[in-house]
Amino acid sequence: MTQEIWLSRKEIEEKVGVSASMLKKIRANSDIRPKGRGVASRWPLLAVCEWLLANPPVKINNKKTMKMRRLAAQVLKEHRKQEKKPGKAASKAKQPSVKVDDNQQPGLEAALDRLRAAERVTYQRWQSAFQENDSNASVYFRDWQQALDLLRKAEDNLLTVLNKRRELLPTDEVKTWLTRQIEAAKAHLLDLPGKLAPVIEGLPWPQIQKMLETEIKDALSKLSADIK
Repeated sequence: MTQEIWLSRKEIEEKVGVSASMLKKIRANSDIRPKGRGVASRWPLLAVCEWLLANPPVKINNKKTMKMRRLAAQVLKEHRKQEKKPGKAASKAKQPSVKVDDNQQPGLEAALDRLRAAERVTYQRWQSAFQENDSNASVYFRDWQQALDLLRKAEDNLLTVLNKRRELLPTDEVKTWLTRQIEAAKAHLLDLPGKLAPVIEGLPWPQIQKMLETEIKDALSKLSADIK
């Protein structure tokens, strides 16, 4: 991706002859925006040059128009030539520093975690570019939308796999199963009075307590075994 060159209004005028009023017209008729405000603002030189070549002004002197377009073409030509010089690494657009989660585990669950991390990175990158009026903000926004789409698909795939493995069950099925387990435990506990009454009659209280505890623990252990 081509690295933009940000210059002041005065520097832009010196480079390609574009006045402050002309910059306002360019801003009104394109998505080109400066960074900052007033005299401290900086304009994207390459974007302005490309716009001039694609949209030549028609309400100013033809000689001035031709000069601006000639200078714009020269700036773009020199920049492309500079980028193609041997041994010069391709420049990259400035991006916010964002830490990515280092998750190298295999499987859908780990892949989903990586996609969530990527979604966070692309969102933060877009937000940073948007707040700085970066001309690449629209590109970063598309990157974020693509990351969201991939994340949705991965979540759907994981849900499908979990359903097939029976690790994820429908709510109605779970409710039915729990109801049966609870009813079985209730039936076992409600049987205890009739089962124990004839046996514990006349026994010392400590022995009665021990027998009741044993039967209740037995009922709970059966419920626990069924759940596992």
